Amino acid sequence: MPVIKGIGMAGGRDDVLKLDWLWEWLNKQTGVKQEVFDDSAYISHLARRKRWSDAVELCAGMPKVGVTPNVFTYNSVITACEKGAQWEAAEQVFEEMQTAGVQPDDITYNALISACEKGAQWEAAEQVFEEMQTAGVKPTVITYNALISAHGKDAQWERARTTVEEMQTAGVQPDDITYNALISACEKGAQWEAAEQVFEEMQTAGVKPTVITYNALISAHGKDAQWEQARTTVEEMQAAGVQPDNITYNALISAYRKGAQWEAAEQVLERMQTAGVKPTVITYSSLISAYE
Repeated sequence: MPVIKGIGMAGGRDDVLKLDWLWEWLNKQTGVKQEVFDDSAYISHLARRKRWSDAVELCAGMPKVGVTPNVFTYNSVITACEKGAQWEAAEQVFEEMQTAGVQPDDITYNALISACEKGAQWEAAEQVFEEMQTAGVKPTVITYNALISAHGKDAQWERARTTVEEMQTAGVQPDDITYNALISACEKGAQWEAAEQVFEEMQTAGVKPTVITYNALISAHGKDAQWEQARTTVEEMQAAGVQPDNITYNALISAYRKGAQWEAAEQVLERMQTAGVKPTVITYSSLISAYE
């Protein structure tokens, strides 16, 4: 009987204490046979808790108790490594998966590419992407988004742009996450004009910008001290009905700081407090730097 899976389906899988207790109890029972569903479900629980080492250890020990890991098991372990920013561990699990004769699916490759992204390994992410295509597994929007994010982590904005073009050629439509990742890549590369162009393309495509979109664009402006552009973007953001958050205000203050506009930066803090948005240590640090 798939005990852990049953508890999860009943709505208790996010109850950390209950699941951990149940797992310990299950392993102490001599008359209860574990099933792959139990192990896989518990590994998925470990992944959500970022307990990647426990997930890897559990998967490695499954054959010893007569349980054979399946694709869901390996996907959960790789996801656990991804959430723990352990890209090398994720690659090792992937290799073990192939050695065991378990065929990776799109979820496998997506999790592995995301793990490379978390580890700022864009070249490794590209290699996994190529292996995915060679294996005949079709990339999804999630795949492309993870790869674009991987490019963005190392300011590879031109590669990110090329990936979006390849994505569209393949008939996969970009979503808000795609455009956000591309704008962020341009921001990391200090390419505010390119970021603005992406923002315009996003609107032309009918994809609605989110607070994350605007924040990335404002940060791109700030990187090159384009404080007037940053201010205009905030105004457009509010006109569109998108409420600024502390990241928005911090990015705007940073833009003013780099543009040597300390009085304007001070006004942003006042607006922030009036709007009921709580300043953070980043807010005050940027404002102090503006005074300097």
